[in-house]
Amino acid sequence: MIKKFDFDLLQANIKEFHNRQLTHKKILVAVSGGEDSVVLMDHLYEMKKKIPTLHIDCLYVHHGLTGNKNIDAYRDSCRDLVEKISDHYGCQFFTNTPQKVSDKQSEQSLRNMRHAIFKSYLDTYDFLATAHHQDDVVETLLIRLIRGTGAQGLATMSYLDGAMLRPLIHWTKEDVSKYAQKKKLKFLADPSNDDTRYLRNWIRQNWLKDLDAYKPGSLKSFKRSLLQLKETLAEESRKTYLDPLERAIEPDGIKKSAFLFLNKAEQRALLALYLNKMNMKNYKTTHLDEILKRLDSPRKKLTFELLKCRWTIDTEHISAVHLDL
Repeated sequence: MIKKFDFDLLQANIKEFHNRQLTHKKILVAVSGGEDSVVLMDHLYEMKKKIPTLHIDCLYVHHGLTGNKNIDAYRDSCRDLVEKISDHYGCQFFTNTPQKVSDKQSEQSLRNMRHAIFKSYLDTYDFLATAHHQDDVVETLLIRLIRGTGAQGLATMSYLDGAMLRPLIHWTKEDVSKYAQKKKLKFLADPSNDDTRYLRNWIRQNWLKDLDAYKPGSLKSFKRSLLQLKETLAEESRKTYLDPLERAIEPDGIKKSAFLFLNKAEQRALLALYLNKMNMKNYKTTHLDEILKRLDSPRKKLTFELLKCRWTIDTEHISAVHLDL
């Protein structure tokens, strides 16, 4: 049974990578030293055995030195463990130099630090892989509901979002723990996970457990309902938002009449979609804003160079051609 469990998970992700054309990509794996990310690293290593063209390296984000001996020792131990894991799998290891920080860091400040460091590597790597799984999605959905998000905010955390890759997104936490136990993987438990002053921890440790205790079996059905809601909203978002943008892109470029009909945020999204279709990965929001600025011209025809492309605007289309072609 366990053997079939491993085989099914491996085959499912191998199929996803082939379908999404990820088999020749450079992937940087965010590994914290905790159970989820250690499982992700091992799983991707098993995938690389089946997909030799896959390039995988490892990143540990050190959240800083607080002056609290317990916190600092834990973070240093995680860094050392992740470096050993990286060496074991024959991967290149990256980390940041820890700075002095407050021991009262908020969840948001830690998240901002991680994302800033993640972004700094995306000029070199195609994707950043994180170990988010189904239970993380459910917790995120609940947090966003509590904070009053709209429908768009609930269509969150998919298998692939831009440069963010989540190979374990269809796994449950039970799947992750079962895998770690079966493979006898070494990991470190984050002591802050028990601190219910953080909303996510309170939801995980108290609210969800109390729900299941009050009505046994309700937690499983509740999670299933939330995930179904997420998928429905994501599909509706795709139909109402992405599909019209897709239709605005023709073989000769972006249809100018469709582009001018959009608001600025939609125009920016359409430009990003167009650049992605051209396999342009290293652009930034500032580049999109510069293109929009250039396009905001009364001239019917215009040519300029940006992002190593020659952009041409005529009466019908907005198009770009790589200068090295």
